[in-house]
Amino acid sequence: PLYQLPKKRRGDIYFTYDGFCVVSEKFKQFCDMKEYPNLTFVKLVNTYGYYYFMPNDIFEIDYIRSKTRFSDKRTCCGSWDGIWGLAKYKDANYVLTTNDFIRRGQLLRGSKGRKSPDIIVGLKTYEDMMNYGLMGICTFDVFE
Repeated sequence: PLYQLPKKRRGDIYFTYDGFCVVSEKFKQFCDMKEYPNLTFVKLVNTYGYYYFMPNDIFEIDYIRSKTRFSDKRTCCGSWDGIWGLAKYKDANYVLTTNDFIRRGQLLRGSKGRKSPDIIVGLKTYEDMMNYGLMGICTFDVFE
């Protein structure tokens, strides 16, 4: 909550160097208007009108078909020090009932203290975001 964005800002969504997603008030208003469930917004104390953002619902990824690379599994907790690669494929057993959603992948990608979730939006959601005028959103396709 104490993170401070640079003064010059143009987009509505940012990732910090250590993997936190920060969104604008406009992004939050969009999500509130669309009534997406299970989203966390925490106000940033030092940057007015911005929030730490995390979707809590999981979009299940097929990490094998996505060719995700894992390094150094920890025996103490079962986590990985590093996870790299894009979430390219939806898990075959995962059923989507809508094309209008905001969710996250089940694993955090990156290395050690710099991991972040894949934030995955439905095609309808993406279209609505563009029509609403949200900026700074980078995308890639996730296939069946």
